[in-house]
Amino acid sequence: VIETAPVALALLDCETRFLVVSRRWLSDYRLDSAQVIGTRYEALFPGTSPRWLEILRRCLAGASEKNDEDLVPRSDGTVEWRRWEVLPWRAGDGTIGGLLILSENITDRVMAREMVRKLSLAVEQSPNGIQITNAEGVIEYVNAALLTMSGYEREELLGASPTMLSSGLTPASTYAELWQTLAEGRAW
Repeated sequence: VIETAPVALALLDCETRFLVVSRRWLSDYRLDSAQVIGTRYEALFPGTSPRWLEILRRCLAGASEKNDEDLVPRSDGTVEWRRWEVLPWRAGDGTIGGLLILSENITDRVMAREMVRKLSLAVEQSPNGIQITNAEGVIEYVNAALLTMSGYEREELLGASPTMLSSGLTPASTYAELWQTLAEGRAW
């Protein structure tokens, strides 16, 4: 079960020697099983931070620790965002037999969220009026510039039809062209 787990899993004994690891652990940490099994954590990862060694020590004493978003430096100078959990496992007699470490590389997820945050700021701070509608043509978002230009309050526009913003001066053919363009998935 551990070897084929979809996240990186490692089972260590009380001396932090690796007993078994998942294939994902090997690929995520760029290792092969011959390097890992029987090796102490600190020997496999010689640059291990004192913070992480303390986490392992606390968990060997019975604590369970986790972090949903931890910035982890790599030995090659790069960094990754990881979600991890360290749990003690118990032997048949109830004593702590070692540790189970679960780890997942969430770098892509964190970077995507950061990109969305930056794009959201750009849209919100744009001097151009911007509205977002759903496929049925109902307004779901308006930025501050559109509110300033239109004089409407956000609550008045959200859930309304964009026709609410019509000045009456734009020819109907322009709106027909706009909706046709959007229906084809192109930018207007």
